[in-house]
Amino acid sequence: MEDPKKETKSRFGSKIASEMYARLKRISSESKVLKVYEVETTETEVRIKIFNSWLLTRDLRTEAVGAFERDYRDGSWYPVEPSGIFHSIPVWPIHNLRSGVASGAKKLLLDKLYAAADFHETRDGLAAQRTAESNRLEREGMNRNAAFELALERHPDLHRLEIAKTAFANKLFGSTYAQGKKKPTKGYVGHDAVYNALKGVRAAFFRQFKDPELFRAILAMNHKSMTLGDYLYFAANREAVLKVWKERRNLVPLLPYIGRDYWGGDELFSTANWTAQAGPLVSPGFNSIAVRGLPSQNAGRGMFSPFASVKAYQWLARSKNTVVKTWARARKDPQVAEFMAELNLPKDTAVLVIANIVDQMDGALLKIRREEQIGEHRQRVIRTFRAYAAHWAAVRKERGYRQMITALTYENQGTGDVFDYLVNEGFAQDLPARNATWASILRRSDEWHRRIAERYRNLAPAAYGVYQAVRPDDENLPREWTSLVPEQTILDCRVRPLGKYDDVVAEGGEMAHCVGSYAAQCARDSYRVYSITEPDGARATLGFWLHDGSARFDQLQGYGNSRPSDLLQKVGHKVVALYAEAIAAERGPEREAA
Repeated sequence: MEDPKKETKSRFGSKIASEMYARLKRISSESKVLKVYEVETTETEVRIKIFNSWLLTRDLRTEAVGAFERDYRDGSWYPVEPSGIFHSIPVWPIHNLRSGVASGAKKLLLDKLYAAADFHETRDGLAAQRTAESNRLEREGMNRNAAFELALERHPDLHRLEIAKTAFANKLFGSTYAQGKKKPTKGYVGHDAVYNALKGVRAAFFRQFKDPELFRAILAMNHKSMTLGDYLYFAANREAVLKVWKERRNLVPLLPYIGRDYWGGDELFSTANWTAQAGPLVSPGFNSIAVRGLPSQNAGRGMFSPFASVKAYQWLARSKNTVVKTWARARKDPQVAEFMAELNLPKDTAVLVIANIVDQMDGALLKIRREEQIGEHRQRVIRTFRAYAAHWAAVRKERGYRQMITALTYENQGTGDVFDYLVNEGFAQDLPARNATWASILRRSDEWHRRIAERYRNLAPAAYGVYQAVRPDDENLPREWTSLVPEQTILDCRVRPLGKYDDVVAEGGEMAHCVGSYAAQCARDSYRVYSITEPDGARATLGFWLHDGSARFDQLQGYGNSRPSDLLQKVGHKVVALYAEAIAAERGPEREAA
């Protein structure tokens, strides 16, 4: 890099900004951060450096791996949990490394450099000065906007500091946009060079780091996505992971949600541990995960809690890997296991059907739990799912296994609408009957939904509040609430939160489905409803539960409960993920305080 002393003059019209620019250049030059990746191999160790700022190590004798970050002050390396840069490099699927990875990696490096140069502290100090000046002028009688503009004029360093920051980033990596008549800055390392270097990091991982058996065990937790950070997290306790992999392979999907200190215990998955009301599951460390957001955790909800019966836990302990994974990714609800054990499906039931029922059961119990009637309706729930399972057994017999899986993926209506009907009407009529078929249950459900939709359509806009006549208890509920994901555009679709009781009821009328019946749940802060509209005007209604400190997808329905497009479904799930992230961010300070 150029000599930083040449840059100390006020090229940005501010001594503070110029000094910050020079400081950033000095740190980056001394730390040689533009060496995007480097592989070092000795007789005993392999080391991969990324931006000369993050380090992976593998001991060739013990197979121990480590993740480290560099301290720019003295050049030393200190151990870290694998997050940040390590999560930005996917190692599975192989083809999933995209150009956006380079942008993420560059941002992480820049953030580290800004922190080392005390950029944020400097910026916050200047912002405080500007705010104090603005407040003083306002107290002296000046108009608020005029006071703010004059304060900006008197304290230009803050704006100049941001200009220096941008200039430094462009100096390192180049710019995308031209400034006036100037061409975009090339930078010392271009975007493509960073991207190709990160591909080299991944190639070096497969050549020098990958442990095939451990890799298979991690894929058993989540075969759809694995980052370098994922691998390092589990490799840090490799022996314990492989112990579970060899002894209780079907329960490996539970590991991402269990504190690492517990993995190697001989009694980790014993029936006594998982049914003891004062056992390991309620200890502070069992559900304490060092790194949240691992792809293998797949945004799992809730925490483990002891099973009420041996029979329920034994059902889970004997289930296939796919079923265990589905249960863990939902809310880890022991009551789901209780119902599944009692359901007692035939041994030849397809694993994917069982997993689908576990997922549907979790949603169904959430709907019933809002009425606190799970015990009263236990047998009716069992009847419903036995009919559902029998339906898929018949599909398999008539159309074959592959066609059944295709139908389960693309034709499955699910049980969400059915339990809307049962909770609001069917259970009160002692339905479904003992000999009910899935077709008859669906027919009654569809009839109820049509009646409810017609009721909403007949409500005049000014009279939406009379929906209280359907649910008298709603009268004292709040009529408005706050949604953490605001109105925005996602994948060119308009996403709009429905933040009023009357808006949710109106949505049911306009879309001819029963979402209006969830207005009370929204008011109780246990549910949220969004309207999603495609660029061509196609529209769907998204509903999801707020439970166990997170968000869980419930339903996405088009007009008259029609199936929305793939784009709308993709956007709907994205909204739920964003909401879960927003809840986690909001609760972060609470967890730290606790």
